[in-house]
Amino acid sequence: MGWGWTADATAHQPIPAPAGGRTVNGQEIQANTQGMLLFKDPTVFGPGWPGLAAAIVKARAGDASDFLTFDDPAALAIECLDFPAQSRSFADLAARERLARAVSPHLGGSVQTWTVVAGCIGWPEPATNPPHRARVHGAPPILIVNATHDPSTAYVWALGLHAQIPRSVLLTRIGDGHTSALTSPCVRAAIDAYLIDRITPRPGATCTD
Repeated sequence: MGWGWTADATAHQPIPAPAGGRTVNGQEIQANTQGMLLFKDPTVFGPGWPGLAAAIVKARAGDASDFLTFDDPAALAIECLDFPAQSRSFADLAARERLARAVSPHLGGSVQTWTVVAGCIGWPEPATNPPHRARVHGAPPILIVNATHDPSTAYVWALGLHAQIPRSVLLTRIGDGHTSALTSPCVRAAIDAYLIDRITPRPGATCTD
């Protein structure tokens, strides 16, 4: 199903969240959906997609407690120092939201970096570690691991990093979800071999579990 019921209907009638003693609106639901999308199956880091489905059912029944936001000021400070502010006004934010809705209509324009895009407006310090091309020289072969359908770190980023680091090896997990060591014995074995014995997989290696 689409997210119209959260983005539109709850804009004027937020859903109660008894666990937090307040209500939750559609944008908050969209933003916190990102965290539940990271892992397909339940892990120590979250309930996975089954938990997201249960949270949606619960919210539609009138309790959106599972979508409550718990602020982390330290994380925002780090992000604002890593990424230059991309928006400077509400008009900028509104334009970005319209573009995101057009690109990802099923999520109503929700993106993981929205907290950074919105929260870093007016940040008093300049970015100290902005994104840049990798500067790696003289290092032993570096292992890069990425899933093909990662909702947090896109596979194209791994391809780009692999191209920038000489002698690096990219291990591709064919599958969904963020990170792979927790969910794939194949990846875990490759990472263990790399960390313990500095053995890298063959170029172009993949894991499918």
